[in-house]
Amino acid sequence: YEQFLRIIHQWHHLKLLKCTSHGHDPLGISNTKKGDCALLCPACPHPGKNLPQGWRSIKPEKHLFVALDTNFRLKQRAVSKDSNDPSLSKGWAYFVEESTY
Repeated sequence: YEQFLRIIHQWHHLKLLKCTSHGHDPLGISNTKKGDCALLCPACPHPGKNLPQGWRSIKPEKHLFVALDTNFRLKQRAVSKDSNDPSLSKGWAYFVEESTY
């Protein structure tokens, strides 16, 4: 069963690289930079995309920002140690490389 989970882990990693156009990079996956595999969240506020003009001038008491982990990425981070469940893409997608911090 553990071998099957490792295969699934590797399959998810390859699927991530393929979906973000890094799976067939002529320079290889080592050319992938930190954050290259992360997708922008359409629900998160992005100036110039989904925030109204003059949003900075709105009084702070009128702000309401509700955030949920709708991609369930934080749930995937709940592992006991990185040595037990090592990341195949350190810092490429949603989580930073632990050794940096």
